[in-house]
Amino acid sequence: KIRFVDHLPTRRVPFTFIHVFDALFKELDRNGSNEVSFKEFARLCRERDLFSGEGEMHEVFFSTRSVPSTSEILFNTGDLFGVEDFQTDKSKIKFYEFQQMILDAGIVEIDDGGSPQNYSSPDVSYFVDERVVDIVLRRWFAMYDHNGDGKLHFGEYVRLVADYHLPFAASKEAFRRLDRAQAGGQAGGLTLEGFRALLEEAKLLRTGESVDKDDEVGRIWRDLQESQRFEPPTRVFVADSREGTSPPKADRSVRFVCISDTHGHHREMTSRLPPGDILLHAGDFT
Repeated sequence: KIRFVDHLPTRRVPFTFIHVFDALFKELDRNGSNEVSFKEFARLCRERDLFSGEGEMHEVFFSTRSVPSTSEILFNTGDLFGVEDFQTDKSKIKFYEFQQMILDAGIVEIDDGGSPQNYSSPDVSYFVDERVVDIVLRRWFAMYDHNGDGKLHFGEYVRLVADYHLPFAASKEAFRRLDRAQAGGQAGGLTLEGFRALLEEAKLLRTGESVDKDDEVGRIWRDLQESQRFEPPTRVFVADSREGTSPPKADRSVRFVCISDTHGHHREMTSRLPPGDILLHAGDFT
């Protein structure tokens, strides 16, 4: 999975990851200021039910704010670190910050094509959250709908197949079958709904919410989610490795033992750890 904006697919495609971001950004930046305010971001979140509440919206948005540049430090005469912005919701983010925010929130992801031996895989595959996929699809569809009539015709279909190496025949018969098979049985060209169905069948587009994605993590969470219960911790203590300094483990409880920074000495620590059920290591093994 590609998690950084500067890592784009190695094969050139007309509708890139940047186009996905740009479609979402322009949906927010309706006045063309090349910035998105928290108010604009919150509006979209409420309309699309993207996050669970105002607090989560704040956390997602404000965590993307960049460190002030040298020029901002030298020439800024006001609120350099934007303390007032947090209070008045006037804070704005640029396009590059917006991209990172959308990636970190898991709203979009990208796979850089399939295996070289798998010729049925498209050159690139996008995951777009179901709640915003219509915004991206309208932009993508318009790239091929040259005459703006709301339908893709045979020549536009052929170009789409060639652009992404889709596993469909670039023939009029194949196009007619797809045309007849689209929702509602409409003929005369692929509609936006037919375009989406084509992309999904070719595995060029995947949708859903994060827990619904058809990957290993999504499948595991779907198996577990019905049985999950979230319990607050009932007791937290810091053990100093001396025998007897940790309280006895209560019956019918689960104890997490958390360590970090063992730097290759983890085996020496085994006998000094308090008894528990789950060991969490926060990093720096070496």
